Amino acid sequence: MNLQQWYSLALEYINAAHENSELVKNSKQVEQYYQLIDLAIHILMSLKDSGKWSLTIKQDLCITMRLVNLLLEETLNIDMAENYLSSLLERLQNQPMDLTIWNYQNLIQYWLLYEIPIRRNTNFHLRIALHNYQDLLSNQVDYKNENSWFSVNAELNTYYSKIWPSIFEYVASQLYCRLRKYKSAQRKLESLIKNTNLKMMYPQWYVFLFIKYIALLLGQRLSIPDNIWSQLTNDELFNNCSIIGPILYSWKLLLQLCIMINKDFNITDILKEFKVLFQDYKEQLSLNDDLDIMIFKISLDDDNDSDVSDQKFILKFRFDSFLTYKDIKLILLLLQSVSYLVNCYDKNAQFSIKFLPKVENSLKMILQDGVCSNSSSQSKELKSLLKQDTVLQWYNNILEYCKFYQVWEKMLLSSPDASSSMSELVSMEDSATKNNFICIKSIPLHPFYKDIIKTIRKQIDLPFTLNNNNYDHDLQINEILNDYNKMIKNKVTSIEIKLISLLNSYILVVSKISNESDSIPFQDKSMQSYITQTNELWSQIITIYQEKSENNGNNNNDRIDIKENMVWDCTIVIIWIITHFEPFTWNPLPSNDKERNEYLKRLKKYYINNKIINHNNDGGDNINLKNQYILKKSMLLRILINYLGGKLFETDLEVLCQISLKCFKFAKQDRHLINIRYIIGLWHLMNCTVAMKPKEVAYTTAKLNQLVQQMLNS
Repeated sequence: MNLQQWYSLALEYINAAHENSELVKNSKQVEQYYQLIDLAIHILMSLKDSGKWSLTIKQDLCITMRLVNLLLEETLNIDMAENYLSSLLERLQNQPMDLTIWNYQNLIQYWLLYEIPIRRNTNFHLRIALHNYQDLLSNQVDYKNENSWFSVNAELNTYYSKIWPSIFEYVASQLYCRLRKYKSAQRKLESLIKNTNLKMMYPQWYVFLFIKYIALLLGQRLSIPDNIWSQLTNDELFNNCSIIGPILYSWKLLLQLCIMINKDFNITDILKEFKVLFQDYKEQLSLNDDLDIMIFKISLDDDNDSDVSDQKFILKFRFDSFLTYKDIKLILLLLQSVSYLVNCYDKNAQFSIKFLPKVENSLKMILQDGVCSNSSSQSKELKSLLKQDTVLQWYNNILEYCKFYQVWEKMLLSSPDASSSMSELVSMEDSATKNNFICIKSIPLHPFYKDIIKTIRKQIDLPFTLNNNNYDHDLQINEILNDYNKMIKNKVTSIEIKLISLLNSYILVVSKISNESDSIPFQDKSMQSYITQTNELWSQIITIYQEKSENNGNNNNDRIDIKENMVWDCTIVIIWIITHFEPFTWNPLPSNDKERNEYLKRLKKYYINNKIINHNNDGGDNINLKNQYILKKSMLLRILINYLGGKLFETDLEVLCQISLKCFKFAKQDRHLINIRYIIGLWHLMNCTVAMKPKEVAYTTAKLNQLVQQMLNS
C-alpha cells in the first residue's frame, strides 16, 4: 500500500468510529470504538515515524494535524500532541520562507499557544503561553524588518498586518480569561473590534470577535456601552444573516435577548426576529454542525478531502456549537420563563409555570434518547465520543438550572411542593444522568444557588409571632442571618445572591426594630445596636449596587450592569421607603433630609410611570413619563408602588379610593398574594370610610372577613 492508501484507511477508521459514536450503549461498544481510533492513530504515527516515506511539507502538516487532533480529542495525550507539533514547527522554521510556509508556521504556533495550554488548563502553562505569545509578536516584527521578502510580497503583508495578529490577540484574550485577568482580556478584544479593516476583509471573523467581547462583558456583569449596543443592533453586517451565517446570527440574537431581559425591556420584537430566522434557516440550523468561521484558503488539505497530497488548505476556526434549531427553542423557552419568573403571580404572565415543565421534559428526553434524537439526519458533522459526552453534559447542566428555577417559582408561589422540590435540588449534585452506557456527571450548580433557596425557605417558614422576646424565634432568626452572612462574605457569590442575602438580612433586622415596643433588648442587643446593624447592611447594599467591576480602572463603561435593571432599583427604593416612613413601620429608621428627598423622588418617578389608574394629577410636580421607569413584568411591585405612592403623594380622596380599589382587585389575581391583598384591603377600607362610601365599606369589610378566614384555614 502506498502513502495515500494508508492515509485513506486511517480516515476510514476515524469515520467509522464517529459514525457510530451516538449508538454506543455498553462497554463492549466503547472498546470497539477505541479500537478503531487506536488503529487510526497507529497508522498516522507510522506514516510520521517509520521513515518509510519521505514526506513533503504539505503531507507532513496534513498527517500531523490529523494525528494531533485525534490525540487531543480521543486520548487526551497532550504531551505527545505537543511533541509532534513542536517537531513540525522546527522543520518549518528550517525551510525557505514563502507565503505558504509562513502560514503553516503561524498555524502550528496557534495550536502551541492556544489549543495545548487551554487543554492543560494550569496557571503555569497558561502563563508560559502568554510569554511565548509576546515573544512570537516580537520575533515577527524583527523578522519583518530584517527580511526584504516581506516588503516585496504584498499578499503576505496583508495577512501579516490583518489576520494573524488578530488571531494571536484573540488567543491572548482567551488565555487571560483562563487566568481570570478579565480586564486584560477585555482590552485585547476592544482593540480588535476597533479594527475596521478586519471588519471589511473578514466580516464573519470580526462578528465572532465582537460577540465574544459582549459575552465577556455579560460574564463579568459589566454594562454594555451604548456604542457597542448600537452596533450590535443596528449595524448592517450584524443583521445580515447571509454573510455571518445562521449560527453566529442566532448567537447574536441570544445575547441581545439576555441584555434586554437584564434591563427589563420588552422582548416581543426580538422574539419576532427569532421567528423570521427559523422560517428562513430552520433546515440549516437543524444540521447540528459545528460553528466554522472561514478565514482564508491557501493550500493543503481540506477537511472533506481524503487526499493527503491535495493542495487545498482552509484556515478556519471550528467551535463546538449547541445552537441547533431545537436547542435555540429550548433556550428561548428557558429565558422567557426566567424573565417572567418574578411575575409568576400574574395569571396573564405565568410563562414559567407553562414553559419550565416543557423545557424539563424535552431535556430529559434528549438525555434519555441521546444527542442523535435532537439533531437532523442530514447533519454532515461526525461527533467523537468525547463530543457526545460534552453535549450531553451541556444538556444536563441546563436541566439543573431548569430545576433550580422551578424550585424558585414554587417558593415564590408558596407552593406546598416547594420543600420537596428543594430537597430534590439539594441532592442533585450527588446524582448523575445515565444516557445509554454513558454516565454524565455534570458540573453541579454552585453551592450558593442551593444555599440561598434553603435560607429563604427557612425565613418563609418562620412562625409568626408578636412576642419580640421569644427565645426560640430569636435563635431561628440569628441562624438565618448567619447563613445569609456566609453567602455575603463568600467572594465567588454572584451579585444577585449577595443582594438578596443583604436585603433579606436587612428586612429581618428591621422587623425586630419595627416590633420593638419597649426597651427590652433582643439577644442582649439594644435598639441602637440594631439601628447600627441596619445602617451597615444598607451601606453594603448600596456599595454592591453602585460598584464597578474588579480591575476596572477608571473606565466609566465598567459599571456593574445590575443597576440598569429597574426591578432591582424599584425594589431597593420600596424597601428603603417602608423602613423609614410611618405608617409602614412602627419605628422608622433615622435618616436625613437629603436621603428622604432622594428616595421620595425616585419613588415618585416609579409611581407616576406605573400608576394603576389614568389621572392628570401627578401629585403637583411636572415629572415626564420615562420608559425606563415603567415596570413591565412586576405585578407585585406595581401594587406596592401604587400603595406607597397613593399614601405618600395623593391628596384627592376620590383618586385614592380608585387606586386602592384597583390594587385590591389586582391583588386578587393570585391566591399567593393573600397577605398583600389583606393589607391593601385595610387601606381601601380606610379610604372608603373617610370618603363616606357605606356600600363600598360594607363590601370591603365582607371581603376582608373572607380573607381572614382563608388565612386562618391555610
